[in-house]
Amino acid sequence: MPRLPDPVRSRAVLIGTGDHAEGSGLPPLPAIRANLDDLREVLTAPTTGVLPPEHCVTVADPATGTEAGSALARVAQEATDLLLVYYGGHGLVDDRGRLHLALPRTEATQPRWSALPFETLREELADSPAAIRVLILDCCFSGRAIEAMTGAHGVVSGQIDIAGTYTLASTSATAVSYAPEGAIHTAFTGALLTALGRPDPLSLDGLFGVVQHDLAVRGLSRPQRRVVNAAGDLVLTRPTGARAVQPAVTKRPDRETSAPTPPSPMPRLHALGVMALVMFQLFAGLLTPALSVALPSLQRDLGISTGMLTWVQGAYLLTYGTFLPIAGLLCDRWGRRRVFVGGALVFFVSCLIAAQTFTGAPLVVARMMQGAGAAFGMAGSLALVAGRLRRPATLVFLGIAAVAMPGFGVLLGSALVNAGSWTVLLTAHALVAGVFALVGWYCIDATEPMGQPITFRGWRNTAVVSLCAGAFAYALIRAPGSGWTDRVVLVSLAPAIVLLGVWLPLAKRTKGPLAFLSDRRRLAAAFCTICVAGGLSVAVQFLSQYAQNIGGDSASDAAVLLLPLTLAALVAGSFAPFLHRWVGAGPPAALGALLLTGALYWLSRATEHAAKDPVTVWPLLLAGAGGGLAMAVLAVAALTDVPFPRLGLGAAALGSAQWIGVYGLALAVGSSVMQSVVALRLSQASTAAEDASARIDDALAEGITRALTVGCLFPLVCVPVAVIAFGRPASRHRSRPAGGSAVAS
Repeated sequence: MPRLPDPVRSRAVLIGTGDHAEGSGLPPLPAIRANLDDLREVLTAPTTGVLPPEHCVTVADPATGTEAGSALARVAQEATDLLLVYYGGHGLVDDRGRLHLALPRTEATQPRWSALPFETLREELADSPAAIRVLILDCCFSGRAIEAMTGAHGVVSGQIDIAGTYTLASTSATAVSYAPEGAIHTAFTGALLTALGRPDPLSLDGLFGVVQHDLAVRGLSRPQRRVVNAAGDLVLTRPTGARAVQPAVTKRPDRETSAPTPPSPMPRLHALGVMALVMFQLFAGLLTPALSVALPSLQRDLGISTGMLTWVQGAYLLTYGTFLPIAGLLCDRWGRRRVFVGGALVFFVSCLIAAQTFTGAPLVVARMMQGAGAAFGMAGSLALVAGRLRRPATLVFLGIAAVAMPGFGVLLGSALVNAGSWTVLLTAHALVAGVFALVGWYCIDATEPMGQPITFRGWRNTAVVSLCAGAFAYALIRAPGSGWTDRVVLVSLAPAIVLLGVWLPLAKRTKGPLAFLSDRRRLAAAFCTICVAGGLSVAVQFLSQYAQNIGGDSASDAAVLLLPLTLAALVAGSFAPFLHRWVGAGPPAALGALLLTGALYWLSRATEHAAKDPVTVWPLLLAGAGGGLAMAVLAVAALTDVPFPRLGLGAAALGSAQWIGVYGLALAVGSSVMQSVVALRLSQASTAAEDASARIDDALAEGITRALTVGCLFPLVCVPVAVIAFGRPASRHRSRPAGGSAVAS
C-alpha cells in the first residue's frame, strides 16, 4: 500500500552543478538549475507536496565540496523518517573506478582532487538516522555527443549499496545519460518531473516504471534502480484525497531484500476516449476547407456580399489563433479533460447556431464561436494525447493530420453539400462534436487535479501573446484584399514584430508562455512547422485553383487529383518515429523540407503555361513525402520533451504553428503575389490581338507559377534552421569497465 513520509521528520537536499570554470574540460549544463527549482517546487507544493519549504534545501553550484557536504551533513542528521538526496551534474570516475561528483571548479582530468568523492556522500547517508533514504543521481559517463552531460566517466551503481536506501540512477554503467541542448530539463529529471506531476501519485517503483517507459519510447538510455530494503511503496507527492494514503513507517527495516515490487504499467486512455480526441482534431480541422466548397451556395442562399463572405472564413481563423494561447494555459491550470470537453461543447453549439442562421452577421458570430471552441478543444485533445500516450508514433499523427486536413476537408464538404446543402455540413459537424464531447466526458480519466494557480504575470503574458496572435491573424485575413502596404495591415503586424524582436530575447527571465517559448529547440520546431506547412498549403491551394479555373474541374475533382500528395504524406510520416530515434530531428526535417522545395519548383515549372492537365503524379508524391516526413518529425520534436505540467502550452504552441502554416503567412503571401501578377498581365495584354478567355487563363497560370515559386522559399528556409537548431543527433556509446577507456560504438 502506498505510504507518505512524515513531513515534520523528513528532509530533502537537492545538489546540482551546472556551471564550470573555463578550461575545466566539462561543458556547462544550464538545465541543472531548472532541475533543482522544479523538483523543489514539486516536493514543497502546497496541495500536493510532501515537505514544507523549510525542510527542502537547495545547493546550486557549490563553490567547494565543504559547502555541499556541510548542507548534506546537517540535513542528514535532522531527518528521522525520509531523507531524499538529489544530485544533478557531471559524474566522473577516477583511474581506480571510484565515483566523483563534479563541482564548478572540478577539472575533468583530476576528479580525485577537485570533485566531491561519492564515498563522502555515501558515508553521510549511511550515518543518517532516517528510516528511509532515497538517492537520485542524474549524472553519466560519456560526453562525446554534444548533448551528453559529461565527458569521460560514468555512474558505477555497485558503489551505491547503502542499507535502507532506494537509489535511482539516470543510466546504467554501459550507456550515456542525456541533457538535450536547449531543453528545460535534462532527459532523466524531465521524465521524473513528468511522472511526479501525474494526477495519480506513484510509488517509487511506479515512478521508476514510468520514467523507464518514457525514456525508452524516446530511444534514450534506460535508467537504473537499486533497492536495499523494501521502500518501493513510498510516494513523493500527495494526492487530492491524501487521507487515503498512510504515513510512512518510522521503524527502520532490519533486513535487506533485493526483490522490489513490480513497477506500475504506463496508464492509457480508454480506447473510446482516444478515438474521441483524435476524431475531434480531424473534424475541427476539416470544417474550414469543407465549408469553402459551400461558399457559393451559402452566398446565394443568404444574399451576403463578397466582403462578408471573406469574414465567414476569416472569423474562424481569427478566434482560433487568438484563443489558442489562453486554451493552453487553462489546460495546465484547470485540466486537459475539462478544457477539451468545454471546447467541444462550444463547437457543438456554434455549429447548430450557424446551421440555423438566415443572414450574414449571425453566421460570422457563430463562426467566431466555432474558432474559439475549436481552439480549446484542439489544445485539450493535443495535450491529452501527448501526455497520456507519450509515444512518437502517436505524436506523428498530430503532425501529419495538418497535411491531410485540406484535401480530405474538400472531399467531405463536397459529399455533404451534394447530399443536401451547407446546413447539412454544419449540422453534421455539430452532431459529431456533441458525440465526441459526450464520449470524452465519460471515457477520459477524470482524476486529473487542478494545476498551480496562475499568477498575474502568467495571465498578463498570455493575454499579450493572444492579442498579438489575433492582430497577426487579422493582418493575414486582410492583406490579400487590401495589400501588404495597407495601413491597417501594417498596424496589425506591428505587435507580432515587437513580440518576436523584443520580448522573446527576454523570455528566459519571465515565467509563463514566453518562458516556455524561449527554448531554442521548440522555437525551431515551431518555425520549421510554419515553413513546411506553409509550403504544403501553397501547393494544395494553388494547384486546386489551377485545376478548377483552368482545367475546369470541380472542387471535389480537384481534391481527388491532389490525393497522391495526402497519401504520400501519411506514408512518409509513418517513418518519422524511427528516424527521430536513430538520427534525431534535424536530418529528417531538413531532408523533408528539401524534397518539398524541389517538388514546389517542379510544380511551378509545370504550371507556367495554361494547360488542362499540366501536373503529373510524381511531383505530388514528392511534395507529400517531403512535407509529411518533416511535419511528423517536427511534431515529435516539439512535444517529446515537454514536461507534463506544461503540456497545455506545448500543445498550443504546436497548434499555433500549424495554424499559421496551413492557413496563414505563406498562403497570404502567395495570394498577394498571384493577384499582383494577374492584374499586371491583364493590364499589359492587347485586347485586339488575343482572346479574352485565353488572356485570363495565361495570366492566371503565370500568377499561380509565381505563387508556387515564392512558396519554394518557405521550406527552403527551414533547412538551415533545422540543421543548426537541432544539431547532430546524440551519439550512442559503450562504456568500459571502471578504469578503462570509453569507446564510441
